[in-house]
Amino acid sequence: MLLLLVAGLVTTDVLTSSSLRSFLLGRLDEQIDVSQNQAYAYITSVYQRDVKAGDRTAVTDPGAWLAGPVLTGADEEPDMTQVLAVLGDGVTEAPVIDTAAALAEIAHAQVRRISLAGDLSAEQAAAQVLGALDSPGTVLAVLARDERSRPIWRRVAQRSARPVVLVPAAARGRRAEIRRVLLPLDGTAESAAAVAGAVEQFARAGVDLVALHVFDAETVPRFWDQAAHAGRAWAEEFLARYCAQPGVRLELRTGVPAEHVLDGAEGKAADMIALGWSQQLDPGRARTVRRAVLDAVVPVMLVPMAPG
Repeated sequence: MLLLLVAGLVTTDVLTSSSLRSFLLGRLDEQIDVSQNQAYAYITSVYQRDVKAGDRTAVTDPGAWLAGPVLTGADEEPDMTQVLAVLGDGVTEAPVIDTAAALAEIAHAQVRRISLAGDLSAEQAAAQVLGALDSPGTVLAVLARDERSRPIWRRVAQRSARPVVLVPAAARGRRAEIRRVLLPLDGTAESAAAVAGAVEQFARAGVDLVALHVFDAETVPRFWDQAAHAGRAWAEEFLARYCAQPGVRLELRTGVPAEHVLDGAEGKAADMIALGWSQQLDPGRARTVRRAVLDAVVPVMLVPMAPG
């Protein structure tokens, strides 16, 4: 077909070589203009979307923003899954970025960074993060858990409908991979349902899952001082009811749940703790969550329970 076209051009002398060159260059200029206009419109729309969602990087550091998902094409997919890395303090940024990257790998997602301006109030900063969390495709947010930013991460964790991962300063220098996750389960359907999605995601990625249930004086079962086979049967029933994912191991303890969560995370070399919670921090509520968040040396994933 190409040979016929060339032959036709030669025999009919429709276009001379110079006019053909001018014609092609003109078409090329038109295509470049169209592509530039499309690129400009695309970048403008992404910029406006990110600014509206509270991403200050687009304003404070346009070069870094352009080098991110804008030019890599991550924003071309409207359903692209994203893990939000919330940055605000250079000292704590590395553990947040590393944790977000590890979770993104598990979720087959992109990491989207947003920077919190230093002049924002805690309420404004939390609103910025929550706005970004509401963006389509965003599955969770990762924030630094330090005393200075406590008013921010506390607001976000209590109001977010999606999981929030809090990274302590002690995580700096630890391995970034998430190979083992500790799953404290209180034996209620609500807390089990809250973490079920995360458990499934971790399991698909080959993460070692260790469930932990702690009895107190009122809930300790009769088998506790009896034969081991009774305990195994109880554990199998517990997992079948509250964490039926194959391969999950169950650890049983008695005493104060928060202490065993912290000891279990260290003793089992867990890289993360995943907790379902009611998002209530009233006096007498969420003691285990409070201790885990404040004292754990590994990131803590807080997954909100369904309302009611």
